[in-house]
Amino acid sequence: LHLHCMPAGRAEDQPPLLCLHPAPYSGAWFATVMPLLNQGRVVIAPDYPGYGGSAPTETEPSIRDYADAMLDLLDDMSIARADVVGFHTGCLVGAEMSLVRADRVRRLILIDVPCFSGEERRKLYARAVTPRRFDADPAGLTEEWHRNVEQRLDAMPFDRAFELFVESLRAGDRSHWAFHAAFNYPSDERFPDLTKPVHVIATGSGLLDATRAAARLLPNVRLVECTDITRAVFEEGAGRISIEILAALGAKR
Repeated sequence: LHLHCMPAGRAEDQPPLLCLHPAPYSGAWFATVMPLLNQGRVVIAPDYPGYGGSAPTETEPSIRDYADAMLDLLDDMSIARADVVGFHTGCLVGAEMSLVRADRVRRLILIDVPCFSGEERRKLYARAVTPRRFDADPAGLTEEWHRNVEQRLDAMPFDRAFELFVESLRAGDRSHWAFHAAFNYPSDERFPDLTKPVHVIATGSGLLDATRAAARLLPNVRLVECTDITRAVFEEGAGRISIEILAALGAKR
């Protein structure tokens, strides 16, 4: 797996923080916020298999497969226990990590959770899991450019928007694989089994209702709503969201 790492900003006395990215991007998603989170801890943002700089699997992975890959990474790095932050798809991966190996996850923080009922998932699946096809005609990139660059320029610098645009393309025609995993993941069935404390942060950037639904399913949850963050959660909202993450990491549970 390819990693984005931020060394501890002072003497390392806290568990590593594992940041799990949304699809179809990579661990580079967290580049702006990582320097705000590394006091006393190393911050690690891996690329899922098939995304960013990580080699793809041969077949479409499940959320469990992604979770297992992250747990294997902890083994490879000799990390006995980590704090985990997930965003969008990363919420499902982090939750599954904790369900499978609760002993490996100390604090679990889920931000903007794509939690849907079975019927909702089926409706969303067809729209989200359409393979992207690119060829020699640059017109095929127009929609991606508009969504990842033009629509973001009032919330982040061009260079950063362009970086995320490039990251969104690196998975190529496999870019939908994590969406396939996410919309086949029965969060409405799995979340009630997650009995460890979970800190859920809901912003106003698009998944507010779904995140509230996730909080209702989790038996041991603390929900914080940051509805004033309405876009670019880890860019324009990086300062605020880092404060909430650090508060959750330090919470006595």
